[in-house]
Amino acid sequence: MKTFRYIKPFFALILILCVAAPSPAMAQPAQSPHCFGSSCSGKDPQVYGCWRDAVTVARSPQPGTAGAGWLEVVEVRYSAMCGARWARVTSRLPKAKIHHTNAYLPEHPSTAVTKYGAAGAMVYSKMWWAVNPSGSACGNTFMQRNPLIRIHCTP
Repeated sequence: MKTFRYIKPFFALILILCVAAPSPAMAQPAQSPHCFGSSCSGKDPQVYGCWRDAVTVARSPQPGTAGAGWLEVVEVRYSAMCGARWARVTSRLPKAKIHHTNAYLPEHPSTAVTKYGAAGAMVYSKMWWAVNPSGSACGNTFMQRNPLIRIHCTP
């Protein structure tokens, strides 16, 4: 019976520790982006955390349209947390056929990013600050054997 006397306080201590321990949601503060507005210009949306709340505000081609057979999908992505937008291009070509893929904001050529080979299946440009999400994005995918593919932009 003496051992039972020690077990009760032990379980009470464990119960107190479990109730007092912070939950994972409390232990980690909300992830905020590392830039806002003009400080995001020229930065990577993945590295700076702006992808977390990003939404697609323009896309071309639209699903179900005649242009839906194009070789890439070009999107304008916008993050309200960062106050910035960027281009994202997803190639529809098999990865083995891609030579390289480009993504950029046409009014800010310095945002262009090019990825080569299989890594070129999805490319996103550098960000540019934006008061509102409107604007366009451009991109293109160059095939291994046919390097002449026209530049494709959102409206």
